[in-house]
Amino acid sequence: VIWFVSAFRIEAVPSFNIYVQDNVWFDFGEGKGGNVLDFMMHYDRTDSIREALRRLESLAPAGSLEFAAAAKATSMQSPKKATKQESDPAIELKKVKPLENRALTSYLKKRGVSVETAQLYVQEIYYRYGEKDYFALAFPNQSGGYELRNPYFKGTYGTKDITLLHHASGNRAEVVTVFEGFIDYLSALTHYGRQEATTPVIVLNSVAMRDRAIETIRALAARTLHLYLDRDASGQAMAAYFRDHLPSLDIVDHSGLYAGHKDVSEWLEAASRQRNSRG
Repeated sequence: VIWFVSAFRIEAVPSFNIYVQDNVWFDFGEGKGGNVLDFMMHYDRTDSIREALRRLESLAPAGSLEFAAAAKATSMQSPKKATKQESDPAIELKKVKPLENRALTSYLKKRGVSVETAQLYVQEIYYRYGEKDYFALAFPNQSGGYELRNPYFKGTYGTKDITLLHHASGNRAEVVTVFEGFIDYLSALTHYGRQEATTPVIVLNSVAMRDRAIETIRALAARTLHLYLDRDASGQAMAAYFRDHLPSLDIVDHSGLYAGHKDVSEWLEAASRQRNSRG
């Protein structure tokens, strides 16, 4: 694994890594990953594989047919490779405990999230990276790993995976709701004044988990899918991907709820700031 500062934003601590053996990347700051084409599509903010290929070819040395062929071959590979990646083994877990750390609860309050609701789903984790100790919110996923979040960091401890909530093993579910991240889910619960969703919920934890989510939705035999995805090119592409791969489902896009904002979380945080400014 090779670590870099992200090409998608300015940062002081590297959060972007490349898994050389599998030729895939993952950005812990954004929870996104994939192959070289996925990188170019995200970097150029395009959903077109053709445009991404053209861009890659333009960056290659003149006459580099090998590069073009490799890029096109990469486009035919399954994106699942990026879904199996694990967190940096340099992260040393110290302990996981119920959420009560004031710095973390204050972070949630600042984002408008109900701490009482968050405590039902999120714990606090203490870990060591390099020579320093850190702590973060810890949201469990289906592979026994944790999605980590604090005001300065977003990452994963253990294997990246989806999180399935409010569903008894072996049961079917006619209706399923999908969120991109756990802060989005907690924000939606806070907005609706609930501590639990009325349907089974899948939290993707990364857009790279889309195929894993689709497999789960099919296994649940769902007929209706509610989507709370980002209101950007990536979120729109994700919604289209679900429609293409689940054509028999009634898919309801709820992104209109937070129009003018990137996602549910940003929308709730803005609403919370506005309420606080009024006094």
